[in-house]
Amino acid sequence: MKINNFSLKRLTQLCLLFTLLWGGVSVTFALVQDDRIPPEFTVNVDPGAEPPLKMFVRGGFNGWGIASPLTFTDGISSAVLDLDVGQVQFKVADENWSTGTNCGAGALEDKFVSPGNKVLGIECNNGNTPNMILDITEPGEHKVFFSYSDTGASQIQVIPLLEDVEPDLPTIGTVTVHYKRASEDYDPWGIHLEGEAIPASWGTTIRLPHKFDKVENGWAIKEVPIVADDVEFTFTILAGSNLSPGSQLNFVPSVFGTEVWVVQDDLALYTNESDTAASLAMVGNRSANVDLSAVVVKDSSSNLGKNWSQSASFMEIFVRSYQDSDGDGIGDIQGLISRLDYLQKMGITGLWLMPVTKSGDRDHGYAVEDFRTIEPDYGTMADFEELLKEAHSRGIGIVIDYVINHASNTNPLFLDASFSTNHDLHDWFVFSETDPKWGESFFDLFWQPSDAGFYYAVFGGQMPDFNMKNPEVVEYHMDSMRFWLNKGVDGFRFDAVSGLIENGKDAWLDQPENHLIMKRAQDLVNSYTGRYVVCETPISQEAFAAKDSCGRAFAFEVGRAYLGSATTGAMAEELVRHLQNPIRDQLAVFLSNHDTFSGDRLFNRLAGDEEAYKLVSSMYLLTTSTPFTYYGEEIGVANAQDLFGDPAIRQPMSWNDDPVTAGFTTGTPYRNLSSNVSTHNVAFQQQQADSLLEHYQSIYSLRKKYPEFGIGELELQSAAGDSHLIFARNDSKTDKTVAVMTNLSHEVQVLTVKVPQANKAFAIVSPSRSVGKPMADDQVKSKEMNNNSLHSMVKSDANGNIKLEVAARSTLVLTSYKRAIGVDSEQN
Repeated sequence: MKINNFSLKRLTQLCLLFTLLWGGVSVTFALVQDDRIPPEFTVNVDPGAEPPLKMFVRGGFNGWGIASPLTFTDGISSAVLDLDVGQVQFKVADENWSTGTNCGAGALEDKFVSPGNKVLGIECNNGNTPNMILDITEPGEHKVFFSYSDTGASQIQVIPLLEDVEPDLPTIGTVTVHYKRASEDYDPWGIHLEGEAIPASWGTTIRLPHKFDKVENGWAIKEVPIVADDVEFTFTILAGSNLSPGSQLNFVPSVFGTEVWVVQDDLALYTNESDTAASLAMVGNRSANVDLSAVVVKDSSSNLGKNWSQSASFMEIFVRSYQDSDGDGIGDIQGLISRLDYLQKMGITGLWLMPVTKSGDRDHGYAVEDFRTIEPDYGTMADFEELLKEAHSRGIGIVIDYVINHASNTNPLFLDASFSTNHDLHDWFVFSETDPKWGESFFDLFWQPSDAGFYYAVFGGQMPDFNMKNPEVVEYHMDSMRFWLNKGVDGFRFDAVSGLIENGKDAWLDQPENHLIMKRAQDLVNSYTGRYVVCETPISQEAFAAKDSCGRAFAFEVGRAYLGSATTGAMAEELVRHLQNPIRDQLAVFLSNHDTFSGDRLFNRLAGDEEAYKLVSSMYLLTTSTPFTYYGEEIGVANAQDLFGDPAIRQPMSWNDDPVTAGFTTGTPYRNLSSNVSTHNVAFQQQQADSLLEHYQSIYSLRKKYPEFGIGELELQSAAGDSHLIFARNDSKTDKTVAVMTNLSHEVQVLTVKVPQANKAFAIVSPSRSVGKPMADDQVKSKEMNNNSLHSMVKSDANGNIKLEVAARSTLVLTSYKRAIGVDSEQN
């Protein structure tokens, strides 16, 4: 994203909202002062003539400062640049930036291209004096050639000077691509080619695709030579940034055939013209089969209980990466069902599933293609209904991701909306006849071109934003929520709620109308029995957690405060503020999740320090009413091997130490495994008495046995800077209390916790290497204690104080002694 003319506040908002979705995103910053942008040449120059001024190349590669001079030889000016991989923007101008080029009228003659080299496509960016843009795919030296056309306009060519460049492999045949649009107008359309099936010289950039060879009987046709037919032939059909179909396409010619037929807005590939007839008939009417029906409430209650979520221990699960049941290398619903016993034994009582609806991305799921259909990679609706039944029978609630802000650009609703400005669905998304030029959003420009104008897409062109000002759209979402609630889901995690409403260039984020929409969603969910809702918003979390909005929200920055407190040995101010916040229990906490915006895997962030790992997990799991754990966190899964960005933290679950499958699949995993799969996997840790898995399981067991951790009033007894976290949670209705003493330091400490009950016996029930040494003479000894080595008993004094010696970097948990040994009576 460019940061020209961005305010610091705007940039901060963008950084805070950088959550979803995509891995390996490269963002280029180009800082160019307006007074340094050269105008075009206005002089008449003969082809091959020497420029009237000494010319230089300036660009992002040299900070638009130190220039590289062009040398004039044999009618051509040239310079060699050392360029890195990525997008490069540059200009050719004189030394004082007083005279410059246009964006290159055309390519130079082929005699300047060495065999095996290819001319890089150059595109102009927007503006009156545009930069030239290159996509560099291989680092190294590149040569810039500069000359003049017959009109006197400048022309520029760039080629990579790669060592030992091999010529194209011999071709073995051709692939014929047939493409049809409803308008049969192919003027701006072309085909982008990549991959090993084609000669290297036929590869293109998105910015400079091949034009079609001809139009015949309404079909645009391109003949492409191939050098291999047993690998994927990969192509994209596009006009600038407008893709139709809206994604990359591929097939293996030896399996599929060498004739492929493609239709506007349809990702399916056909082998002949006649088979495309049905698809052609649906152009502009692809939403005909989408379920838009109204849905009425059909409430049902599970065996979880009305208030199950108040003290639930949630785990976030990416179904694609959790467990594969059929050997295709992709996790699925039946695989998740097979692991419910593991989750139940661990003490998990709630699952948040990343999107399970049919998606256009076929990966993370946030590009929703159908809001009322299960992703085919995951299974069927019958599989999902079985999951609900099996989870509920084990006391586990199922909360699913609901993506309310946007859809996939392959969603039939959007395909029809973008087909024509006159379409009934056009107002379901945010369109403009011309590009409003709001600048760049998280991954791309805010506004993307389509056949029906420019559409708004804050998360990139693949995910167009719904027009949430349209009551029909809001009602469609409400009906879709009822659809899932009627199925028996136990609630929703709402994605990206900060950007639901757009009121202009500087008012597209955090608008007041967002809260009205989320209050309506909350009311709908609460009209069912025992349901849960939480919103994702990296900003204004307390506003969304309020009762007049979503009702709950994730506390993004609090996880970092827990980590900081555990690693520095001192209570962070942010953590103290959070624990003293009256709406603390409406702010759900996690240490890691599926977005690298929130950080790498916890194991990487703590550099493998398992002592700190156990310390910080105890802190957040015991202080939070509804904590969320990211799958694999309980065994210390590290980032995936050789992956970066979001894919690195969305890897297959490590069930065993198999270096190829990790027990995730019987086939080939769709993504690289965790880099520490050999040591941090479920099978190994289940055999270790002091493992991370045993640690998490013991904490979940405490949370399940003592509901005060979720419903009790928390009294914080530590201040910012303290080397300890001490608190008590008391349920005023039952007068039941749990107390926690955490030593953050590297030394043994004597700590005191105050409880509401004076002169009462308490048991130490925590999962700790230290059972706690009482620091008073009133230690109680009993037959029950001696027969139960897990519990050590102390009594609170007349003021309700309990003083204990606590080992370095460890946690002690106390509760009523008789409760701890299973005696119902609370009398001493």
